[in-house]
Parts: sequence; structure tokens; C-alpha cells
Amino acid sequence: MSSGKPGETEQWTEATIGDVVVDLLPLRPGRSPAAAVIVLPDYDGRSVTRFPSLAKALAETSLPILSPRVTHCWWTSQSDLSPLPVPPLEFVRETLCGLVRQWWNIEPPRIALMGIGTGGQGALQLAYRHARMFPTVAAIAPAIDFHAWHGRGLDLDQLFDSQEAARQQTVTLHLHPLNWPRHQLLVCDPADPFWFEGCERLASKLFSSGIPFEYDFETTADGNRERYVDMVSEPLARFLTEHLAGS
Repeated sequence: MSSGKPGETEQWTEATIGDVVVDLLPLRPGRSPAAAVIVLPDYDGRSVTRFPSLAKALAETSLPILSPRVTHCWWTSQSDLSPLPVPPLEFVRETLCGLVRQWWNIEPPRIALMGIGTGGQGALQLAYRHARMFPTVAAIAPAIDFHAWHGRGLDLDQLFDSQEAARQQTVTLHLHPLNWPRHQLLVCDPADPFWFEGCERLASKLFSSGIPFEYDFETTADGNRERYVDMVSEPLARFLTEHLAGS
């Protein structure tokens, strides 16, 4: 697995890491890197650049961004049908963080995690398991209760023996009451047809555990994921800027 250093430009660009294409927003020339962001995609692997408002908002943070295009990925510690050579969470923690270190000389805890859908729950998975490494995390409609889809003929049935086995790997069960990321942002459209109830359950556990976090469960695009991402892009970028720019 090898790669070259990306060109330094203000525009989104691409690099190939083994069999994985990554979208990059390199550090602007003349700027000293304060922090970086890794963005994990949803199950469809849709490029962050295909959400124009999000791509623009992230660019305006002036933070270097790295986002892999990985399809069929549930972003757990279990190897799945994605093209990744190692389990997804290991790929993020070792390979992607290693690239951020190599390209921009930035290391945890100055690397924030962010994701959409399955990628959103993956970002939370890593932040909850390694809170000191990843104290800043933001998730858009995270697939908290992905275990509920076990037994419906999806590839989850191949990854886990049962719905209970899948549930044991969910975000909520990896939240430690004494060791949690200091800066969390959860956003989900209340009309989201798949993941809103799970987000509410996670929020309830955070509240009952006395763990501080930020959230928005009111903004709605009537269940239209693309419009919803557009609507929350600027608040997400502000959250990242506030907690990373001065780190």
C-alpha cells in the first residue's frame, strides 16, 4: 500500500491508497496545520464532493480533509464486504491516520472524525473506543441500530451470526461512562426513515450518563438525505472549526 503526497491546492483532489480512492482537501499553501478531519461515507460510498454544500463548508474551515470512497462498509471492527484490506476501524485508525501524519504532520488527538449514515456510526465507534485519541466527533444520521437490519438478507447476515451478535458491536454498547469524547455532535432528520430512533436512544443514554454533547434533532428535510446534508453542512463546519482550529 503506497501513495504519493497530494498536491497542495485549495481544491478537492483525489489519491489512491491500494484499491481505495480518497477525496482530499489539502492544506492551503502557507498555512500551518492545526488539525485535520477524516470523513467516513455511508454504505453507498458516495463521495463527499457529491454533497456540494458539505464540500464547500468543509473547504471553508481551512482544515485538511481526507475522505475514503468505500462501498458496502458498516464501519465496525469486523471485516466486511468492502474493498478494505483490514477491518474498517483498523483501516481508519492505522492507515488513514498514518496518511494524515505523513502528509500533514498531524496526529491524534488533533484528528477529528466525521461521518454519514454507516460512516457516522463508524466515526462514533472509534471515538467511543478511543476517546483520548479522537476527542472530536460529528455524525450525520448515524446508523446506530444497524443490528436491526440483521436477518433481512443483507451482508450483515454474513458478518454476524445473529442480531444479538451484531447488537454487541453497536455504538451504544461501546459508550464508556468515564471515558468519552469531549466534543460530540449528533444530527439527524426526525423524518429519517432508517436511523432516527437509534439516534434518540443514543442521546437518551448520553443524557442519563451525564455526558455532554451537542445535537440537532429538529432540522428536517422531510426524509430527503441529500437536502438534509445540505441543511446541516454549515453547522457541522462551525462545530469542527470551533473545536479544532485552535487545537
